[in-house]
Amino acid sequence: MMHDPIDARSGYGGEQPSPALIAERLGRGREVSDTLFTGVGSRLQGCATVLNDITAAVEALPRELQGPELIDATAHLSGLGDQAAAITTAFTRERESLAELLCVVMSVGGPVQDLDKTARLLGILALNAHVVAADSVSRETGLTTIAEEATRLSDHAAERIKIFRTAYRRLAEAVQQAGQQQAAFEANHRRSLTDLANGIGRKLAELEQHRVASAGALEETARLTRDVSQGITQAVMALQIGDATHQRLEHVEKALVMSDGLMEGDSAVAGRVLLLQQRQLEDASTRFEGEDRALKEALQQLAERAASIVEQGRAMGRHSGGQQDGSVLAALSGEMRAAGAVLRTYERERRKLDAIAGSVGATVDALLGEVATVRRIERSMRLLSLNATARCDQQDLAAGGFDVIAQQLRDITLRLVGCANGAVGGLERAAALATTFIESSSSAGADRVGEMEAQAARAIALLEGVEGRLDAALAALDGQGPYAVRGLDMAAAEFAGSLAIAQLMSEAAGELATVPAVQLAAAAGVLGEGDAAQALATVRSAYTMAIERQVHDAFVSGTSVEAAAPAATTAAAPSDDEVLFF
Repeated sequence: MMHDPIDARSGYGGEQPSPALIAERLGRGREVSDTLFTGVGSRLQGCATVLNDITAAVEALPRELQGPELIDATAHLSGLGDQAAAITTAFTRERESLAELLCVVMSVGGPVQDLDKTARLLGILALNAHVVAADSVSRETGLTTIAEEATRLSDHAAERIKIFRTAYRRLAEAVQQAGQQQAAFEANHRRSLTDLANGIGRKLAELEQHRVASAGALEETARLTRDVSQGITQAVMALQIGDATHQRLEHVEKALVMSDGLMEGDSAVAGRVLLLQQRQLEDASTRFEGEDRALKEALQQLAERAASIVEQGRAMGRHSGGQQDGSVLAALSGEMRAAGAVLRTYERERRKLDAIAGSVGATVDALLGEVATVRRIERSMRLLSLNATARCDQQDLAAGGFDVIAQQLRDITLRLVGCANGAVGGLERAAALATTFIESSSSAGADRVGEMEAQAARAIALLEGVEGRLDAALAALDGQGPYAVRGLDMAAAEFAGSLAIAQLMSEAAGELATVPAVQLAAAAGVLGEGDAAQALATVRSAYTMAIERQVHDAFVSGTSVEAAAPAATTAAAPSDDEVLFF
Protein backbone atom coordinates (compact mmCIF):
# COMPACT_ATOMS: atom_id res chain seq x y z
CA MET A 1 0.00 0.00 0.00
CA MET A 2 1.16 3.57 -0.68
CA HIS A 3 1.85 5.60 2.45
CA ASP A 4 1.89 9.25 3.48
CA PRO A 5 5.52 9.99 2.37
CA ILE A 6 4.18 11.04 -1.04
CA ASP A 7 1.57 13.47 0.32
CA ALA A 8 1.18 16.45 -2.04
CA ARG A 9 2.43 19.19 0.31
CA SER A 10 4.66 17.15 2.61
CA GLY A 11 7.91 18.92 3.46
CA TYR A 12 7.28 22.19 1.60
CA GLY A 13 6.50 24.25 4.71
CA GLY A 14 3.77 26.14 2.85
CA GLU A 15 6.33 27.70 0.40
CA GLN A 16 6.52 27.37 -3.35
CA PRO A 17 8.15 23.97 -4.00
CA SER A 18 11.42 24.06 -5.86
CA PRO A 19 12.23 21.59 -8.67
CA ALA A 20 14.74 19.91 -6.34
CA LEU A 21 12.10 19.42 -3.63
CA ILE A 22 9.64 18.08 -6.17
CA ALA A 23 12.33 15.69 -7.42
CA GLU A 24 13.00 14.55 -3.86
CA ARG A 25 9.31 13.88 -3.29
CA LEU A 26 9.05 11.98 -6.58
CA GLY A 27 12.04 9.88 -5.51
CA ARG A 28 10.36 8.86 -2.29
CA GLY A 29 7.20 7.97 -4.17
CA ARG A 30 9.24 5.99 -6.69
CA GLU A 31 10.74 3.88 -3.90
CA VAL A 32 7.30 3.16 -2.48
CA SER A 33 6.09 2.27 -6.00
CA ASP A 34 9.00 -0.10 -6.48
CA THR A 35 8.18 -1.87 -3.22
CA LEU A 36 4.51 -2.17 -4.16
CA PHE A 37 5.10 -3.55 -7.66
CA THR A 38 7.83 -5.91 -6.53
CA GLY A 39 5.61 -7.25 -3.73
CA VAL A 40 2.61 -7.75 -6.01
CA GLY A 41 4.81 -9.42 -8.65
CA SER A 42 6.31 -11.83 -6.11
CA ARG A 43 2.87 -12.67 -4.78
CA LEU A 44 1.60 -13.40 -8.29
CA GLN A 45 4.54 -15.65 -9.01
CA GLY A 46 3.89 -17.54 -5.77
CA CYS A 47 0.21 -17.91 -6.69
CA ALA A 48 1.21 -19.22 -10.11
CA THR A 49 3.25 -22.00 -8.51
CA VAL A 50 0.40 -22.93 -6.17
CA LEU A 51 -2.13 -22.87 -9.01
CA ASN A 52 0.02 -25.32 -10.95
CA ASP A 53 -0.30 -27.73 -8.01
CA ILE A 54 -4.04 -27.07 -7.83
CA THR A 55 -4.42 -27.71 -11.54
CA ALA A 56 -2.62 -31.04 -11.19
CA ALA A 57 -4.91 -31.97 -8.28
CA VAL A 58 -8.05 -30.98 -10.18
CA GLU A 59 -6.97 -32.94 -13.25
CA ALA A 60 -6.33 -36.00 -11.06
CA LEU A 61 -9.93 -36.09 -9.85
CA PRO A 62 -11.64 -37.07 -13.11
CA ARG A 63 -8.81 -39.47 -13.95
CA GLU A 64 -9.60 -41.36 -10.76
CA LEU A 65 -13.35 -41.22 -11.43
CA GLN A 66 -12.81 -42.58 -14.95
CA GLY A 67 -9.93 -44.92 -14.06
CA PRO A 68 -9.75 -48.72 -14.43
CA GLU A 69 -9.82 -49.41 -10.68
CA LEU A 70 -13.14 -47.65 -10.22
CA ILE A 71 -14.55 -49.35 -13.31
CA ASP A 72 -13.41 -52.71 -11.91
CA ALA A 73 -14.97 -51.90 -8.54
CA THR A 74 -18.28 -50.96 -10.13
CA ALA A 75 -18.21 -54.22 -12.08
CA HIS A 76 -17.84 -56.15 -8.80
CA LEU A 77 -20.62 -54.11 -7.27
CA SER A 78 -22.89 -54.62 -10.23
CA GLY A 79 -22.26 -58.37 -10.08
CA LEU A 80 -22.98 -58.38 -6.36
CA GLY A 81 -26.25 -56.54 -6.92
CA ASP A 82 -27.21 -59.04 -9.63
CA GLN A 83 -26.47 -61.97 -7.31
CA ALA A 84 -28.51 -60.44 -4.50
CA ALA A 85 -31.40 -59.98 -6.94
CA ALA A 86 -30.97 -63.59 -8.13
CA ILE A 87 -31.20 -64.83 -4.54
CA THR A 88 -34.49 -63.02 -4.00
CA THR A 89 -35.80 -64.61 -7.20
CA ALA A 90 -34.64 -68.00 -5.92
CA PHE A 91 -36.73 -67.41 -2.78
CA THR A 92 -39.86 -67.59 -4.91
CA ARG A 93 -38.74 -70.81 -6.58
CA GLU A 94 -37.88 -72.33 -3.21
CA ARG A 95 -41.22 -71.42 -1.74
CA GLU A 96 -43.06 -72.87 -4.70
CA SER A 97 -40.94 -76.04 -4.65
CA LEU A 98 -41.51 -76.56 -0.94
CA ALA A 99 -45.25 -75.96 -1.26
CA GLU A 100 -45.51 -78.54 -4.03
CA LEU A 101 -43.22 -80.93 -2.17
CA LEU A 102 -45.34 -80.69 0.95
CA CYS A 103 -48.49 -81.31 -1.08
CA VAL A 104 -46.96 -84.40 -2.71
CA VAL A 105 -45.58 -85.75 0.57
CA MET A 106 -48.94 -85.34 2.28
CA SER A 107 -50.62 -87.19 -0.62
CA VAL A 108 -48.39 -90.19 0.18
CA GLY A 109 -49.91 -90.34 3.65
CA GLY A 110 -52.93 -92.37 2.47
CA PRO A 111 -50.90 -95.18 0.84
CA VAL A 112 -48.64 -95.24 3.91
CA GLN A 113 -51.65 -95.78 6.21
CA ASP A 114 -52.95 -98.52 3.89
CA LEU A 115 -49.51 -100.07 3.89
CA ASP A 116 -49.48 -100.11 7.68
CA LYS A 117 -52.96 -101.69 7.87
CA THR A 118 -52.05 -104.31 5.28
CA ALA A 119 -48.89 -105.16 7.18
CA ARG A 120 -50.91 -105.76 10.35
CA LEU A 121 -53.36 -107.96 8.41
CA LEU A 122 -50.46 -109.89 6.97
CA GLY A 123 -49.26 -110.56 10.50
CA ILE A 124 -52.66 -111.92 11.51
CA LEU A 125 -52.78 -114.26 8.49
CA ALA A 126 -49.28 -115.49 9.25
CA LEU A 127 -50.37 -116.25 12.78
CA ASN A 128 -53.42 -118.14 11.48
CA ALA A 129 -51.20 -120.12 9.13
CA HIS A 130 -49.05 -121.08 12.09
CA VAL A 131 -52.09 -122.22 14.06
CA VAL A 132 -53.50 -124.29 11.17
CA ALA A 133 -50.12 -125.87 10.48
CA ALA A 134 -49.86 -127.02 14.10
CA ASP A 135 -51.98 -130.24 13.61
CA SER A 136 -50.35 -133.59 12.87
CA VAL A 137 -51.26 -133.71 9.21
CA SER A 138 -49.66 -130.35 8.57
CA ARG A 139 -46.52 -131.36 10.42
CA GLU A 140 -46.28 -134.49 8.28
CA THR A 141 -46.65 -132.54 5.03
CA GLY A 142 -44.09 -129.82 6.05
CA LEU A 143 -46.64 -127.04 6.23
CA THR A 144 -45.40 -126.07 9.68
CA THR A 145 -42.08 -125.04 8.17
CA ILE A 146 -43.89 -123.00 5.56
CA ALA A 147 -46.00 -121.34 8.26
CA GLU A 148 -42.88 -120.46 10.24
CA GLU A 149 -41.31 -118.90 7.13
CA ALA A 150 -44.52 -116.97 6.51
CA THR A 151 -44.37 -115.64 10.05
CA ARG A 152 -40.74 -114.61 9.60
CA LEU A 153 -41.52 -112.81 6.34
CA SER A 154 -44.53 -111.15 7.93
CA ASP A 155 -42.43 -109.94 10.86
CA HIS A 156 -39.77 -108.70 8.49
CA ALA A 157 -42.37 -106.83 6.46
CA ALA A 158 -43.86 -105.31 9.61
CA GLU A 159 -40.41 -104.21 10.74
CA ARG A 160 -39.57 -102.56 7.40
CA ILE A 161 -42.96 -100.94 7.13
CA LYS A 162 -42.55 -99.55 10.63
CA ILE A 163 -39.24 -98.08 9.54
CA PHE A 164 -40.95 -96.82 6.38
CA ARG A 165 -43.72 -95.21 8.41
CA THR A 166 -41.25 -93.57 10.77
CA ALA A 167 -39.15 -92.30 7.89
CA TYR A 168 -42.23 -90.94 6.18
CA ARG A 169 -43.24 -89.13 9.35
CA ARG A 170 -39.75 -87.60 9.53
CA LEU A 171 -40.05 -86.61 5.87
CA ALA A 172 -43.39 -84.91 6.43
CA GLU A 173 -42.01 -83.12 9.49
CA ALA A 174 -38.84 -82.12 7.64
CA VAL A 175 -40.78 -80.72 4.70
CA GLN A 176 -43.10 -78.83 7.03
CA GLN A 177 -40.09 -77.53 8.98
CA ALA A 178 -38.37 -76.57 5.73
CA GLY A 179 -41.47 -74.67 4.66
CA GLN A 180 -41.65 -72.82 7.97
CA GLN A 181 -37.90 -72.16 7.97
CA GLN A 182 -37.99 -70.93 4.39
CA ALA A 183 -40.94 -68.65 5.09
CA ALA A 184 -39.20 -67.16 8.14
CA PHE A 185 -35.92 -66.96 6.26
CA GLU A 186 -37.54 -65.21 3.31
CA ALA A 187 -39.35 -62.81 5.62
CA ASN A 188 -36.06 -61.95 7.33
CA HIS A 189 -33.85 -61.63 4.26
CA ARG A 190 -35.87 -60.87 1.15
CA ARG A 191 -36.20 -57.23 2.17
CA SER A 192 -32.56 -56.85 3.19
CA LEU A 193 -31.26 -58.49 0.02
CA THR A 194 -33.69 -56.53 -2.15
CA ASP A 195 -32.60 -53.34 -0.41
CA LEU A 196 -28.99 -54.36 -0.96
CA ALA A 197 -29.53 -54.92 -4.69
CA ASN A 198 -31.53 -51.70 -5.04
CA GLY A 199 -29.09 -49.72 -2.90
CA ILE A 200 -26.14 -50.84 -5.00
CA GLY A 201 -28.07 -49.97 -8.13
CA ARG A 202 -28.88 -46.48 -6.84
CA LYS A 203 -25.34 -45.78 -5.72
CA LEU A 204 -23.93 -46.97 -9.03
CA ALA A 205 -26.38 -44.72 -10.86
CA GLU A 206 -25.34 -41.80 -8.65
CA LEU A 207 -21.69 -42.58 -9.31
CA GLU A 208 -22.31 -42.70 -13.06
CA GLN A 209 -24.13 -39.37 -12.93
CA HIS A 210 -21.28 -37.95 -10.89
CA ARG A 211 -18.73 -39.23 -13.40
CA VAL A 212 -20.66 -37.66 -16.29
CA ALA A 213 -21.01 -34.39 -14.38
CA SER A 214 -17.32 -34.48 -13.48
CA ALA A 215 -16.38 -34.91 -17.13
CA GLY A 216 -18.31 -31.73 -17.94
CA ALA A 217 -16.90 -29.94 -14.90
CA LEU A 218 -13.39 -30.95 -15.96
CA GLU A 219 -13.80 -29.18 -19.29
CA GLU A 220 -14.99 -26.02 -17.54
CA THR A 221 -12.29 -26.27 -14.88
CA ALA A 222 -9.61 -26.83 -17.51
CA ARG A 223 -10.79 -23.66 -19.26
CA LEU A 224 -10.71 -21.75 -15.98
CA THR A 225 -7.23 -23.00 -15.11
CA ARG A 226 -5.97 -21.99 -18.56
CA ASP A 227 -7.57 -18.57 -18.17
CA VAL A 228 -6.08 -18.10 -14.72
CA SER A 229 -2.64 -19.22 -15.86
CA GLN A 230 -2.76 -16.88 -18.84
CA GLY A 231 -4.20 -14.14 -16.65
CA ILE A 232 -1.33 -14.39 -14.20
CA THR A 233 1.17 -14.27 -17.03
CA GLN A 234 -0.55 -11.21 -18.46
CA ALA A 235 -0.75 -9.61 -15.02
CA VAL A 236 2.97 -10.14 -14.48
CA MET A 237 3.62 -8.60 -17.89
CA ALA A 238 1.27 -5.73 -17.07
CA LEU A 239 3.30 -5.05 -13.97
CA GLN A 240 5.94 -3.67 -16.32
CA ILE A 241 4.01 -0.48 -15.87
CA GLY A 242 5.78 -0.26 -12.55
CA ASP A 243 9.22 -0.49 -14.20
CA ALA A 244 8.21 1.97 -16.90
CA THR A 245 6.94 4.40 -14.28
CA HIS A 246 10.12 3.92 -12.27
CA GLN A 247 12.25 4.89 -15.28
CA ARG A 248 10.11 7.88 -16.22
CA LEU A 249 10.13 9.21 -12.66
CA GLU A 250 13.87 8.73 -12.43
CA HIS A 251 14.43 10.65 -15.67
CA VAL A 252 12.08 13.41 -14.54
CA GLU A 253 13.90 13.63 -11.21
CA LYS A 254 17.26 14.04 -12.95
CA ALA A 255 15.87 16.68 -15.29
CA LEU A 256 14.34 18.56 -12.34
CA VAL A 257 17.66 18.57 -10.50
CA MET A 258 19.38 19.78 -13.70
CA SER A 259 16.76 22.52 -14.11
CA ASP A 260 17.21 23.60 -10.52
CA GLY A 261 20.87 24.26 -11.36
CA LEU A 262 19.96 26.17 -14.53
CA MET A 263 17.55 28.49 -12.71
CA GLU A 264 20.27 30.91 -11.62
CA GLY A 265 22.02 31.07 -15.01
CA ASP A 266 19.21 30.95 -17.53
CA SER A 267 15.72 30.73 -16.14
CA ALA A 268 14.20 30.66 -19.63
CA VAL A 269 16.07 27.47 -20.52
CA ALA A 270 15.27 26.00 -17.11
CA GLY A 271 11.62 26.87 -17.58
CA ARG A 272 11.47 25.04 -20.89
CA VAL A 273 13.10 21.93 -19.38
CA LEU A 274 10.70 22.07 -16.45
CA LEU A 275 7.73 22.51 -18.77
CA LEU A 276 8.83 19.36 -20.62
CA GLN A 277 8.93 17.47 -17.29
CA GLN A 278 5.42 18.71 -16.54
CA ARG A 279 4.28 17.20 -19.87
CA GLN A 280 6.12 13.98 -19.15
CA LEU A 281 4.46 13.68 -15.72
CA GLU A 282 1.02 14.41 -17.17
CA ASP A 283 1.45 11.78 -19.87
CA ALA A 284 2.88 9.24 -17.42
CA SER A 285 0.02 9.85 -14.98
CA THR A 286 -2.65 9.44 -17.67
CA ARG A 287 -1.12 6.26 -19.05
CA PHE A 288 -0.56 4.83 -15.58
CA GLU A 289 -4.19 5.37 -14.59
CA GLY A 290 -5.48 3.49 -17.67
CA GLU A 291 -3.16 0.53 -17.30
CA ASP A 292 -3.55 0.52 -13.54
CA ARG A 293 -7.36 0.27 -13.80
CA ALA A 294 -7.15 -2.67 -16.22
CA LEU A 295 -4.62 -4.45 -14.03
CA LYS A 296 -6.78 -4.08 -10.93
CA GLU A 297 -9.76 -5.59 -12.75
CA ALA A 298 -7.59 -8.43 -14.01
CA LEU A 299 -6.35 -9.22 -10.50
CA GLN A 300 -9.89 -9.26 -9.13
CA GLN A 301 -11.04 -11.60 -11.91
CA LEU A 302 -8.09 -13.88 -11.24
CA ALA A 303 -9.08 -14.21 -7.58
CA GLU A 304 -12.70 -14.99 -8.52
CA ARG A 305 -11.67 -17.58 -11.12
CA ALA A 306 -9.23 -19.24 -8.75
CA ALA A 307 -12.05 -19.59 -6.21
CA SER A 308 -14.22 -21.15 -8.95
CA ILE A 309 -11.48 -23.68 -9.73
CA VAL A 310 -11.33 -24.75 -6.09
CA GLU A 311 -15.10 -25.09 -5.83
CA GLN A 312 -15.40 -27.03 -9.07
CA GLY A 313 -12.59 -29.32 -8.01
CA ARG A 314 -14.40 -30.06 -4.79
CA ALA A 315 -17.61 -30.68 -6.73
CA MET A 316 -15.81 -33.20 -8.95
CA GLY A 317 -14.36 -35.10 -6.03
CA ARG A 318 -17.41 -34.99 -3.78
CA HIS A 319 -21.07 -35.64 -4.34
CA SER A 320 -23.78 -35.32 -1.75
CA GLY A 321 -25.96 -38.26 -2.76
CA GLY A 322 -28.42 -37.09 -0.14
CA GLN A 323 -25.78 -36.84 2.55
CA GLN A 324 -24.20 -33.54 3.44
CA ASP A 325 -20.55 -33.47 2.40
CA GLY A 326 -20.77 -37.20 1.67
CA SER A 327 -18.68 -38.91 -0.98
CA VAL A 328 -20.30 -41.26 -3.45
CA LEU A 329 -17.37 -43.62 -3.00
CA ALA A 330 -17.58 -43.44 0.78
CA ALA A 331 -21.30 -44.16 0.53
CA LEU A 332 -20.58 -47.15 -1.69
CA SER A 333 -17.95 -48.45 0.71
CA GLY A 334 -20.43 -48.08 3.55
CA GLU A 335 -23.03 -49.92 1.46
CA MET A 336 -20.58 -52.77 0.97
CA ARG A 337 -19.75 -53.02 4.65
CA ALA A 338 -23.46 -53.12 5.45
CA ALA A 339 -23.81 -55.77 2.75
CA GLY A 340 -21.11 -57.83 4.44
CA ALA A 341 -23.09 -57.85 7.69
CA VAL A 342 -26.28 -58.82 5.84
CA LEU A 343 -24.50 -61.59 3.97
CA ARG A 344 -22.91 -63.04 7.12
CA THR A 345 -26.30 -63.22 8.84
CA TYR A 346 -27.78 -64.71 5.70
CA GLU A 347 -25.01 -67.31 5.56
CA ARG A 348 -25.62 -68.54 9.11
CA GLU A 349 -29.35 -69.00 8.62
CA ARG A 350 -28.96 -70.30 5.09
CA ARG A 351 -26.85 -73.21 6.27
CA LYS A 352 -29.67 -74.32 8.56
CA LEU A 353 -32.09 -74.32 5.65
CA ASP A 354 -29.56 -76.11 3.44
CA ALA A 355 -29.23 -78.84 6.07
CA ILE A 356 -33.00 -79.35 6.05
CA ALA A 357 -32.98 -79.40 2.25
CA GLY A 358 -30.34 -82.09 2.29
CA SER A 359 -32.27 -84.20 4.80
CA VAL A 360 -35.37 -84.12 2.58
CA GLY A 361 -33.52 -85.69 -0.29
CA ALA A 362 -31.83 -88.28 1.95
CA THR A 363 -35.14 -89.27 3.58
CA VAL A 364 -36.87 -89.72 0.23
CA ASP A 365 -34.02 -91.94 -0.92
CA ALA A 366 -34.37 -94.04 2.27
CA LEU A 367 -38.12 -94.42 1.74
CA LEU A 368 -37.62 -95.61 -1.81
CA GLY A 369 -35.13 -98.12 -0.45
CA GLU A 370 -37.74 -99.43 1.97
CA VAL A 371 -40.22 -99.85 -0.90
CA ALA A 372 -37.69 -101.99 -2.69
CA THR A 373 -37.39 -104.15 0.47
CA VAL A 374 -41.19 -104.56 0.65
CA ARG A 375 -41.20 -105.69 -2.96
CA ARG A 376 -38.60 -108.36 -2.20
CA ILE A 377 -40.66 -109.58 0.80
CA GLU A 378 -43.72 -109.78 -1.44
CA ARG A 379 -41.88 -111.95 -3.96
CA SER A 380 -40.68 -114.26 -1.17
CA MET A 381 -44.17 -114.46 0.37
CA ARG A 382 -45.70 -115.18 -3.05
CA LEU A 383 -43.27 -118.03 -3.69
CA LEU A 384 -43.91 -119.37 -0.20
CA SER A 385 -47.70 -119.41 -0.65
CA LEU A 386 -47.37 -121.09 -4.04
CA ASN A 387 -45.18 -123.74 -2.45
CA ALA A 388 -47.80 -124.31 0.27
CA THR A 389 -50.56 -124.68 -2.32
CA ALA A 390 -48.44 -127.13 -4.28
CA ARG A 391 -47.85 -129.24 -1.16
CA CYS A 392 -51.53 -129.38 -0.43
CA ASP A 393 -52.29 -130.41 -4.02
CA GLN A 394 -49.60 -133.14 -3.98
CA GLN A 395 -51.04 -134.65 -0.81
CA ASP A 396 -54.58 -134.20 -2.07
CA LEU A 397 -55.33 -132.68 1.30
CA ALA A 398 -57.18 -129.59 2.27
CA ALA A 399 -54.66 -129.39 5.12
CA GLY A 400 -57.23 -127.93 7.44
CA GLY A 401 -57.72 -124.90 5.20
CA PHE A 402 -54.01 -124.14 4.91
CA ASP A 403 -54.31 -123.77 1.18
CA VAL A 404 -56.92 -121.04 1.71
CA ILE A 405 -54.65 -119.21 4.12
CA ALA A 406 -51.77 -119.55 1.67
CA GLN A 407 -53.92 -117.94 -1.04
CA GLN A 408 -54.87 -115.16 1.37
CA LEU A 409 -51.21 -114.58 2.20
CA ARG A 410 -50.50 -114.25 -1.48
CA ASP A 411 -53.38 -111.84 -1.94
CA ILE A 412 -52.37 -109.73 1.08
CA THR A 413 -48.77 -109.48 -0.01
CA LEU A 414 -49.96 -108.36 -3.45
CA ARG A 415 -52.06 -105.71 -1.71
CA LEU A 416 -49.01 -104.78 0.36
CA VAL A 417 -47.00 -104.21 -2.80
CA GLY A 418 -49.90 -102.27 -4.28
CA CYS A 419 -49.89 -99.93 -1.28
CA ALA A 420 -46.14 -99.56 -1.55
CA ASN A 421 -46.42 -98.88 -5.25
CA GLY A 422 -49.10 -96.33 -4.49
CA ALA A 423 -46.61 -94.49 -2.30
CA VAL A 424 -43.79 -94.84 -4.80
CA GLY A 425 -45.32 -92.48 -7.38
CA GLY A 426 -45.62 -89.74 -4.82
CA LEU A 427 -42.18 -90.46 -3.40
CA GLU A 428 -40.54 -90.37 -6.81
CA ARG A 429 -42.25 -87.05 -7.47
CA ALA A 430 -41.10 -85.92 -4.03
CA ALA A 431 -37.57 -87.01 -4.91
CA ALA A 432 -37.66 -84.89 -8.09
CA LEU A 433 -39.03 -81.92 -6.17
CA ALA A 434 -36.45 -82.40 -3.43
CA THR A 435 -33.73 -82.32 -6.10
CA THR A 436 -35.22 -79.12 -7.51
CA PHE A 437 -35.39 -77.67 -4.03
CA ILE A 438 -31.78 -78.60 -3.33
CA GLU A 439 -30.69 -77.06 -6.63
CA SER A 440 -32.70 -73.94 -5.86
CA SER A 441 -31.22 -73.92 -2.39
CA SER A 442 -27.77 -74.21 -3.90
CA SER A 443 -28.43 -71.24 -6.20
CA ALA A 444 -29.24 -69.12 -3.16
CA GLY A 445 -27.18 -71.09 -0.69
CA ALA A 446 -24.50 -70.20 1.76
CA ASP A 447 -21.75 -71.27 -0.64
CA ARG A 448 -22.55 -68.30 -2.85
CA VAL A 449 -22.36 -65.96 0.10
CA GLY A 450 -18.61 -66.48 0.36
CA GLU A 451 -18.22 -65.47 -3.26
CA MET A 452 -20.43 -62.45 -2.72
CA GLU A 453 -18.51 -61.41 0.37
CA ALA A 454 -15.28 -61.75 -1.61
CA GLN A 455 -16.73 -59.53 -4.31
CA ALA A 456 -17.74 -56.98 -1.70
CA ALA A 457 -14.26 -57.09 -0.15
CA ARG A 458 -12.59 -56.57 -3.53
CA ALA A 459 -14.93 -53.69 -4.32
CA ILE A 460 -14.24 -52.09 -0.93
CA ALA A 461 -10.47 -52.38 -1.43
CA LEU A 462 -10.68 -50.78 -4.88
CA LEU A 463 -13.05 -48.07 -3.69
CA GLU A 464 -10.85 -47.25 -0.70
CA GLY A 465 -7.83 -46.95 -2.98
CA VAL A 466 -9.63 -44.52 -5.29
CA GLU A 467 -11.14 -42.70 -2.30
CA GLY A 468 -7.69 -42.30 -0.74
CA ARG A 469 -6.27 -40.74 -3.88
CA LEU A 470 -9.30 -38.50 -4.25
CA ASP A 471 -8.90 -37.42 -0.62
CA ALA A 472 -5.26 -36.56 -1.31
CA ALA A 473 -6.25 -34.46 -4.32
CA LEU A 474 -9.02 -32.78 -2.35
CA ALA A 475 -6.61 -32.13 0.51
CA ALA A 476 -4.35 -30.35 -1.96
CA LEU A 477 -7.32 -28.30 -3.12
CA ASP A 478 -8.47 -27.53 0.40
CA GLY A 479 -4.96 -26.69 1.54
CA GLN A 480 -3.51 -24.87 -1.46
CA GLY A 481 -6.68 -23.49 -3.04
CA PRO A 482 -7.60 -21.00 -0.30
CA TYR A 483 -3.95 -19.93 -0.13
CA ALA A 484 -3.92 -19.11 -3.85
CA VAL A 485 -7.27 -17.31 -3.61
CA ARG A 486 -6.10 -15.30 -0.59
CA GLY A 487 -2.85 -14.50 -2.38
CA LEU A 488 -4.67 -13.13 -5.41
CA ASP A 489 -7.12 -11.22 -3.18
CA MET A 490 -4.20 -9.71 -1.29
CA ALA A 491 -2.40 -8.86 -4.51
CA ALA A 492 -5.50 -7.03 -5.72
CA ALA A 493 -5.91 -5.27 -2.37
CA GLU A 494 -2.27 -4.23 -2.23
CA PHE A 495 -2.38 -2.95 -5.76
CA ALA A 496 -5.20 -0.62 -4.80
CA GLY A 497 -2.46 1.58 -3.29
CA SER A 498 -1.05 2.20 -6.76
CA LEU A 499 -3.57 4.99 -7.26
CA ALA A 500 -1.35 7.21 -5.10
CA ILE A 501 1.39 6.93 -7.70
CA ALA A 502 -0.77 8.44 -10.43
CA GLN A 503 -1.92 11.07 -7.97
CA LEU A 504 1.68 11.84 -7.06
CA MET A 505 2.66 12.39 -10.72
CA SER A 506 -0.44 14.50 -11.39
CA GLU A 507 0.16 16.66 -8.32
CA ALA A 508 3.82 17.07 -9.21
CA ALA A 509 2.84 18.22 -12.69
CA GLY A 510 0.45 20.72 -11.12
CA GLU A 511 3.16 22.01 -8.81
CA LEU A 512 5.51 22.54 -11.75
CA ALA A 513 2.83 24.55 -13.52
CA THR A 514 2.97 27.09 -10.66
CA VAL A 515 6.71 27.69 -11.06
CA PRO A 516 7.17 31.18 -12.68
CA ALA A 517 9.82 30.00 -15.10
CA VAL A 518 7.47 27.30 -16.34
CA GLN A 519 4.70 29.82 -16.78
CA LEU A 520 6.99 32.05 -18.81
CA ALA A 521 8.10 29.12 -20.98
CA ALA A 522 4.52 28.13 -21.63
CA ALA A 523 3.72 31.71 -22.67
CA ALA A 524 6.78 31.98 -24.95
CA GLY A 525 5.37 29.52 -27.45
CA VAL A 526 8.73 28.64 -29.13
CA LEU A 527 10.27 25.93 -26.96
CA GLY A 528 13.00 24.04 -28.80
CA GLU A 529 15.30 26.80 -30.16
CA GLY A 530 18.55 28.34 -29.09
CA ASP A 531 20.21 27.34 -25.83
CA ALA A 532 17.07 25.47 -24.84
CA ALA A 533 17.52 23.06 -27.73
CA GLN A 534 20.86 21.89 -26.36
CA ALA A 535 19.45 21.42 -22.85
CA LEU A 536 16.44 19.54 -24.18
CA ALA A 537 18.66 17.31 -26.32
CA THR A 538 20.70 16.47 -23.24
CA VAL A 539 17.54 15.47 -21.43
CA ARG A 540 16.34 13.40 -24.40
CA SER A 541 19.61 11.47 -24.61
CA ALA A 542 18.88 9.90 -21.20
CA TYR A 543 15.52 8.47 -22.28
CA THR A 544 15.21 4.69 -22.55
CA MET A 545 11.59 4.39 -23.67
CA ALA A 546 9.92 5.32 -26.93
CA ILE A 547 6.99 7.05 -25.20
CA GLU A 548 9.37 9.47 -23.45
CA ARG A 549 10.93 10.37 -26.78
CA GLN A 550 7.49 10.79 -28.35
CA VAL A 551 6.41 13.22 -25.63
CA HIS A 552 9.73 15.06 -25.98
CA ASP A 553 9.50 15.35 -29.77
CA ALA A 554 5.88 16.46 -29.62
CA PHE A 555 6.88 19.11 -27.06
CA VAL A 556 9.74 20.44 -29.18
CA SER A 557 7.75 20.43 -32.43
CA GLY A 558 4.56 21.72 -30.90
CA THR A 559 2.54 18.75 -32.16
CA SER A 560 0.58 15.98 -30.46
CA VAL A 561 2.19 12.88 -29.02
CA GLU A 562 0.35 10.75 -31.58
CA ALA A 563 1.74 12.81 -34.44
CA ALA A 564 5.24 12.46 -33.05
CA ALA A 565 4.96 8.68 -32.62
CA PRO A 566 6.08 7.55 -36.11
CA ALA A 567 9.16 9.71 -36.00
CA ALA A 568 9.93 8.50 -32.52
CA THR A 569 9.47 4.88 -33.59
CA THR A 570 11.99 5.21 -36.40
CA ALA A 571 14.29 7.34 -34.34
CA ALA A 572 15.24 4.68 -31.83
CA ALA A 573 14.32 1.09 -30.98
CA PRO A 574 13.15 0.34 -27.42
CA SER A 575 15.82 -0.87 -25.08
CA ASP A 576 15.73 -4.11 -23.08
CA ASP A 577 14.73 -2.09 -20.05
CA GLU A 578 11.40 -1.31 -21.71
CA VAL A 579 10.27 -4.96 -21.88
CA LEU A 580 11.78 -6.49 -18.79
CA PHE A 581 10.35 -6.09 -15.34
CA PHE A 582 11.97 -8.76 -13.14
